[in-house]
Amino acid sequence: MRSTINKYIITFKALINMAADAGLHTNLTPLKKFHKIKVNDEEQAARIYLTDAEIEALYQMPLEEGSLSCHVRDVFLCGVYTGQRISDYNNLCADNFRKSESKGYDVVSLTQKKVGNKVVVPVLNSNLLSIVEKYEYNPPRVHDVILNREIKSILKEL
Repeated sequence: MRSTINKYIITFKALINMAADAGLHTNLTPLKKFHKIKVNDEEQAARIYLTDAEIEALYQMPLEEGSLSCHVRDVFLCGVYTGQRISDYNNLCADNFRKSESKGYDVVSLTQKKVGNKVVVPVLNSNLLSIVEKYEYNPPRVHDVILNREIKSILKEL
């Protein structure tokens, strides 16, 4: 896709600039030769997302407690409700959940694994608390490959 080509062009130009900044070369001619390609609307990747109703239906979906499907659904919903990367929401534990002293509502406090940022995410949906309470605030861990494979089949069934 053209958008993928643009991503590679941007990365390539960044590498050229980084090498020049590090004093590895002085030739900036390639920067003038590579330009982003125009991406038409019909070439844009489809934006796939779940609606609030679909998320609620997934939460309400009857699955056998303790099954892999139930664990995958719950871990996935932790990601939906926190808006974090899988490496962050897949490692939630009791220490991450607390009441906000100043605001009086529940929050999820964590340090993002990829970038090291400390974030405090307000709990905007009580379903998140219901899920983590079910696991005594230590939701199961599911490998990302398994989560991606299983959530697709769960959503197809839904």
